[in-house]
Amino acid sequence: MLGFDVPRLFLLLLASACAAETSPPWVIAFEDDEMRARSRIVEAQIREGGCSGDVVHDVRFSVNGSPEAMPPRLDPGRFGFSARAVGEDCEVVGEGCVEVDLPVDRIVVSLERGASIRLCPVGTCQAGECNERALVRVAAGRAHTCASDYGGRLYCWGMNVTGQLGDGSTLTRPTPTRIAQDLSLRSLSAGGTGSTEGWNSHTCAVADDSRVLCWGYNADGQVGDGTREDRTLPTEIALAAQQISAGGQHTCAVQTNGGALHCWGDNTEGQLGVADPPQVLLPMLVSSPAPLVEVSSGELFTCIRHVSGRVHCSGANDNGQLGYGDFEARSRFAERVPLADLAVDISAGRRHACAVLQDGRVQCWGANDFGQLGVEAGPDVPQPSELPDLNDAVEVSAGAEFTCVRRANGTSLCFGRNGFGERGGGEAIGAVGNAVDLLDAVQLDAGSNQGCAIRVDGELWCWGQAQHGRLGNDVVELVLGGFAPLRVAFPE
Repeated sequence: MLGFDVPRLFLLLLASACAAETSPPWVIAFEDDEMRARSRIVEAQIREGGCSGDVVHDVRFSVNGSPEAMPPRLDPGRFGFSARAVGEDCEVVGEGCVEVDLPVDRIVVSLERGASIRLCPVGTCQAGECNERALVRVAAGRAHTCASDYGGRLYCWGMNVTGQLGDGSTLTRPTPTRIAQDLSLRSLSAGGTGSTEGWNSHTCAVADDSRVLCWGYNADGQVGDGTREDRTLPTEIALAAQQISAGGQHTCAVQTNGGALHCWGDNTEGQLGVADPPQVLLPMLVSSPAPLVEVSSGELFTCIRHVSGRVHCSGANDNGQLGYGDFEARSRFAERVPLADLAVDISAGRRHACAVLQDGRVQCWGANDFGQLGVEAGPDVPQPSELPDLNDAVEVSAGAEFTCVRRANGTSLCFGRNGFGERGGGEAIGAVGNAVDLLDAVQLDAGSNQGCAIRVDGELWCWGQAQHGRLGNDVVELVLGGFAPLRVAFPE
């Protein structure tokens, strides 16, 4: 048994009288006062056969309250008694497990120092509980937006002419419409980053179990189901992935178990990383450095990030969006973008791309006619150009003609085109950027003319062009400029 100084232990739970018939007193204890002070909830389990056995009873209770249910009377045998304490920040602050032979052994579970394991995604923790309605994924596309919450609900809104909302129709939805439930996602992406093919676009997602689903415009095979028929409902694709990115008319995904790259859809510019064929209707394994940890599909090009932090791009290069210092198209991911440091995040927009470096700097390259590279508007820049006075970035998202960066302190900065309020309002910074009027973002995404951010409380705020309902605020008319962030309301 464990050797504890029992008088110093903070006792939380004793077995009930009926349990005492075959079970010794069960005590959950903290190792130190700091852990007890940080803890809000204790989750305990009884496992038949030992700590790795099947759970036969759960109990969850507040540190300062009573258990919801006491442990049942247990028959003699081998059992595992485990518990963990959860703090206000939804992190495990202590955990422990002991195996005993009932009814002989005395049961004491000591909560040793936890490993700060976060139980809930950022933005879903509310007073130690995981909020199922908190948003965890957002994707802004050509003229539509999608988001999913911690409870597995998926919503889309905006333009729907080719079924890109996935609700089984082609009707525009100016407010969030639930299209799926019990679908927890690890990746979500909305395509159609620019003007190619008008309002036609598609959406893709990766479920927690690695299943890939796509829906919407499919004339070039970008849904990946082997046809060219538009899909108005999420359609499962024959691929297991960990991350996905929907581009203009193509899609790429990083496969699980090895990080290989698979792409499908339009390939007229070599954006799939191969010279031919011009269209690919099913996921195709692409030769690329592996293992990959991220892929980002632009309008007619694609960039990938290797686990080492190296970045490679392939496809159209009319505006220098591949970052190699020239304007020649590529159909392979053979070359390396000459960044000043290794990358921790990448994003491909309509005709430009950006990367967050491991030291917090941001470099962008490609089209700069609206100042989307973070410097004064001007000629295309075919090699990485550094944003001035920025060294604490953690995320970047390149839209059509604008870019947004999330900083370590939760504030965000958008730069580039602002004809529809893409910069998010707020005070102007320099000649090209605006500070988005949100101070606590944990995730963001830039679409064609709209940007969205999930805040630390799990709410979603969007800004920019409201036409076709892409902001989710029940507006479908063309509105020029000036939209500061608006909170998106979701149905119950």
